Amino acid sequence: MKKWIGRWRRSLKRRSRSDVLGPVYIAGAVMVALVFAWGLYGVVSYAYEAEALAVRGITVRGLTHVSEGDVLAQAGFTAGTNILELDLDAMRESIEGLRWVKHARVGRVWPREIVISVMERDPIALARIDGQIFQVDEEGVILPVDAAGLDDSPILDGLRLDDQEGNQARIQIYRETIGLIGEGVLSEVHITEAGEVSVVPSNFPILVELGLDQHLERWERYLENSVRIREEYPRASAVDLRFEDQVIIKPGDDQPARSLTWDDETRLL
Repeated sequence: MKKWIGRWRRSLKRRSRSDVLGPVYIAGAVMVALVFAWGLYGVVSYAYEAEALAVRGITVRGLTHVSEGDVLAQAGFTAGTNILELDLDAMRESIEGLRWVKHARVGRVWPREIVISVMERDPIALARIDGQIFQVDEEGVILPVDAAGLDDSPILDGLRLDDQEGNQARIQIYRETIGLIGEGVLSEVHITEAGEVSVVPSNFPILVELGLDQHLERWERYLENSVRIREEYPRASAVDLRFEDQVIIKPGDDQPARSLTWDDETRLL
């Protein structure tokens, strides 16, 4: 019994010591954490206010069609801003809002420089829309005309300002058409909403209607008879080759169209 009472007393002493020291340890740990947090806050606050981290240099790469001033204005960058305060994702998204910019990347170069890398859109053709000339890329994005991107590709007619998806489909048809016929012999390619193709040769201002398919075969039919068409119908406005056994010539000057039989054996009109 005495042994049991002795053990019970010793246990109470140990428990009492633990009950007293436990809160002390916790309080000490809390104080250390608070001191650390306060110190960290001071360091961060100093970093955000430090003159040594104020941006002094900015480099913009990859520009051809867009000016550096336009990029910086779109990014909303102000010289002297602390490098830690810049929202790089917001700057990138804003720069990509420029019509000519396809992708952009914005990065910090410590301690006080920003680098902006721009990938511009690549125009593939001139496009006539509502009587105005634009440029267009392969994704169907309509771009303002820039002399740096002009080439001798045929003018594309049939795009819409507010129909990027439809434009992309018509651009694919355009590229397939000039791939078959050759862009050097064409001055214009017209594509309807239904996807029908008409072309204008570079050497004669006449609309050659090729329809939905067999573009190369119908173009070759036109070439076989182009000399005769120019001689007999010098003011013709269009040649319709969409019918299997007929060629329809629209003379122009409000004259009625003339239908001629296509002879597969003699290859003559």
